Amino acid sequence: MEGIASTALKNLQRPDFIEHRAFLDGTWAARTKTLNVTDPATGEHLIGVAACSIEDADAAVEAAKNAFVDWRDRVPVERGRILRAWGKLRSC
Repeated sequence: MEGIASTALKNLQRPDFIEHRAFLDGTWAARTKTLNVTDPATGEHLIGVAACSIEDADAAVEAAKNAFVDWRDRVPVERGRILRAWGKLRSC
């Protein structure tokens, strides 16, 4: 049985946007091991993603904390402008 997630992945307009590496502190990082992502509704394999270490997770949390400070200090109008520009990217 094919699930919604599998169908959506197969019908992407830009399948080259699928990334198998981890995005850590602004950098794409390849890992030798991967984890399988499975659709819980069907049990179907969807994709393989980078298997990150505990150190990777710690670095990601630290990067998120630092990014939050910058985001928090922006005025709401600027945050809105950024989010609208980001939303427009999906139509590319």
